[in-house]
Amino acid sequence: DRPNECCRNMSNRPRGKTLPPVFMRYPVFTARPPVRLCPVSYNLIYRRLQLPAMKNTALFIRSESNRIFRIITFCASCVNHPVCCIISPMWNIRMRASKKAKRRRTKTLLNEIASAEMHISGAEGIYEEKEIAKIIREYTLRALKHPKGKPDRIVLSLEELKQRPRAIESLPLATIKCRSSVEAVSLIRELLTASGISGKAIRTALRITDSADTMRGAALVLARSGRRVEPDRQRGIRASRLGISRAAQKILSRELQRHGIDIPTVREAITLASKVAACRQVIAELCISDDPGYTTGYAASKKYGYVRIPHVKTRGEKKGGRVFFLEEDAEIGSATEFLERTPVIIHRISPCFGTRTLDEIIDRIDK
Repeated sequence: DRPNECCRNMSNRPRGKTLPPVFMRYPVFTARPPVRLCPVSYNLIYRRLQLPAMKNTALFIRSESNRIFRIITFCASCVNHPVCCIISPMWNIRMRASKKAKRRRTKTLLNEIASAEMHISGAEGIYEEKEIAKIIREYTLRALKHPKGKPDRIVLSLEELKQRPRAIESLPLATIKCRSSVEAVSLIRELLTASGISGKAIRTALRITDSADTMRGAALVLARSGRRVEPDRQRGIRASRLGISRAAQKILSRELQRHGIDIPTVREAITLASKVAACRQVIAELCISDDPGYTTGYAASKKYGYVRIPHVKTRGEKKGGRVFFLEEDAEIGSATEFLERTPVIIHRISPCFGTRTLDEIIDRIDK
């Protein structure tokens, strides 16, 4: 609040006094909240980290009690003069909406009625404490107004992060030229094959995504044998504890606007696919939304990035699913731990391309 006093304090600090230790991978230092930083102290930190002072750049800091905090943004008018920065704890907010659906078991003589839970909507992100009320409202309205129907159960989970989020880069994005669902299946096969997935594994994945009895999470399929290895085939594996920084969100939105696809569904799908691809044991991912009004799926991989596939199904169809393709010798427990429990946050955005042919997508990498 008083930059001049803060500047004097920083300039008069004892000689030989250094800034707190910096952790690996992402700018992190130790501090006691509440902390306020003026331009001088911010620039000292960045010189110490050997990083350029960039507009809308954020640091993560760790308090002595191991809580994770985020320092908020540079001044928009001048990249070298940040405003006073306030530290706030980071929270993971998750929403899942569902409703009870009655399903008739035809295999029994009594035609007994079994109660099944149908997934309606889900959302997740990593946010500052001051954003909690706004995000809860947004997630609740999304669940109540979903095209799949009105849920009878909405579960909101809020968790303060005790572990520093791992900083990752988003996958490159492209949209493949596709005119029909038949062509989409062919493109999926070719793209996954080029990513190193066997024909048997692709057939297993397509059976999962073509089913109207959708799973709550993702299936785990071994890339060579095609064997499913998720512990619970009803629940599946749910990639969780993921988010995107404010600065990266602005850049991503700007890039997506250029191609006319800046909508929450695309932004959230890129965030999720980028975390999945960051898992060392995941080779590729296939996703077809079970939302009857959304007909664009995607195939994502470390090799080819996030590839949107339009017209992957007919509008009105409720089928869909998500499949993670793992290395044949993958440690399932380790992969599951990363996907479900390790917090990650996107801090850098890869290039976003327009519509391309399959050959253009593959040739760009192979060259």
